[in-house]
Amino acid sequence: MDLMAVIALLAGGLILLVWGADRFIDASSKIALQLGVSELVIGLTLIAFGTSAPEVSVAIASVLNQNANIATGTIVGSNIANIGLVFGISMFAFVGSKGLSKTPLVCFALSVVWLFIALQDLNINVFESIGFIVILLLFLYGLYQESESSESSKTEFEAKEIFFALVSLTALIIGAQVTVENAEKLALLFGISETVIGLTIIAVGTSLPELAASLAALYKQKGQMIVGNIIGSNVFNIVTVMPIIGFGIQASIDPQIIANDIWYLIVLSALFLMIAALQTKISASMLKVGGTLLIGIYSFFVFSIFFGL
Repeated sequence: MDLMAVIALLAGGLILLVWGADRFIDASSKIALQLGVSELVIGLTLIAFGTSAPEVSVAIASVLNQNANIATGTIVGSNIANIGLVFGISMFAFVGSKGLSKTPLVCFALSVVWLFIALQDLNINVFESIGFIVILLLFLYGLYQESESSESSKTEFEAKEIFFALVSLTALIIGAQVTVENAEKLALLFGISETVIGLTIIAVGTSLPELAASLAALYKQKGQMIVGNIIGSNVFNIVTVMPIIGFGIQASIDPQIIANDIWYLIVLSALFLMIAALQTKISASMLKVGGTLLIGIYSFFVFSIFFGL
C-alpha cells in the first residue's frame, strides 16, 4: 500500500474516531441530564469516559494487534496533551469552578504515580494491573459520593439517545482499528517508532474530543465540566487502558516512555493538581500565565520527541 493511501486511511480512522467520540459525548451528556446528574459528575464520568473512549478503543485494537507501544504511547501522549494543550488553552478563558472534592484529585495523583512505578520494568504485569483497577474502584466510589451530594433536576427521558450512543460507540471501535493498523504502516514507511506515532499523531487525535468538550464548556461557562473532564479522562485513560495492556499483551514497552516522556506527564500533572486545588484563589491574569506555561511545556515535549532532546 502506498504512502498516500496509508495517510488517507489514517486520517479517515481519526475522523471516525473523533466523530464517534463527539456523538458519544453528546448522547451521554443528554442521558446524564435526563437522569438528574450534576455538571461536575457529568464531567467526571460520562463526558470523561466518552472523551477517553478513543484511547480505550485504540488500546483494545492494539491488544488485538499485539502492539503495546502504540497503546502506551497513546495514553501517555494523550494525557500530556489533555493537560498541556487542552487545559492550557482552556485557562485563557477559564473562570474557575467550585465544589471539587478531594477524592478525584487523589485518584488522579495515584494513577500517575502508579503508572510511573508500573513502567519501571518496561512491562505491565497482573499485580500492577490489579493496582490500576483498585484506583478505578476508588475513583468510582468517590464519584458515587459526589453524585449523592450534588443531584440536579431531571429532564424528560428520550430513548433515542441510547441508540445514538450505541451507533457512536460502534464508530469509535471501527475508527480505532483503522487508526492503529495504518499508524503501524506509517511508522514502517517513515522509519519512525510506533511509540512516537502513539505519542504524537494518535495522542493528539484522541485528545480532540477533550478539546472540543472543554471549548464547549468554556463557551457555556461551565468550569466544573472542564476540570472534571480533564481529571476523569486522564484517570480513565490510565486505569482502564493499562490493565487491558497488562492482561492482554506480554510485551516489552519502549524505554523512551520511562526515560523521557513520563517525566513530562509527572510535571504537567503536578501543575494541574496545584491549579485545580487553588483555582478559586488564582486571578485571571495568573491563569493565563499558567496556560502559557502548560502550552510551552507541551510544545517542548513535541519538539523533543522529533529532535531527540
